[in-house]
This record gives sequence, structure tokens and C-alpha cells, in this order.
Amino acid sequence: GTEISFNMLPPRTEVPYFHIHNKNEETYIFLKGAGFYQVDDDCFPIKEGSVVRVAPKGNRGMCNTSDEPMIYIAIQSKENSLEEHTTADGTRIPTEPKWR
Repeated sequence: GTEISFNMLPPRTEVPYFHIHNKNEETYIFLKGAGFYQVDDDCFPIKEGSVVRVAPKGNRGMCNTSDEPMIYIAIQSKENSLEEHTTADGTRIPTEPKWR
């Protein structure tokens, strides 16, 4: 299973806590805004288009330093649950789409 959430962090605010997970990794996709993301002692800038993946035990938090809402998607799933996922996982089928 995977949990996907669409989130907003108001301008000039921060997530008020750091957190870790027991089993789940997280991937954050930033769609709007700018700020900083911290994993353990590594603090780095984020902005529109940034993608951050964090292992379960990574102590994580973020802030929005921009004057606009920070919009982001958070994807949480069991760590390494897609180990066998490759581009060869799919199979093309000879079906024509109805929109043509």
C-alpha cells in the first residue's frame, strides 16, 4: 500500500515538529513555494520542482520561507516495497484508445 497526500504549508511557516517512521519511506514532490528541508543534520534548499526521498529513520522536517503557500505531495510507502519495479514491469497490449 501507498499513501498519497496533497498538502499546503502557509507562507513563512514551518512544520512544528520533526518525525521519523518505523517502516515507511517518504517522497515529497514540491509544486509551489520555497524553503528548506532537513534530514538529520543535512539541511538544504527546496523549491518548485524539488523531489526529496527520505528513508524511514531519517529525522525530517521542513519550512516555507516564501511569501506564497508551499504546495507539495507526500508519498509514503513501505521501504523498498518496489524493489522489483522496472520499466519492464508493464506489458503493451494492442488496444486502441476510445478517444481516437
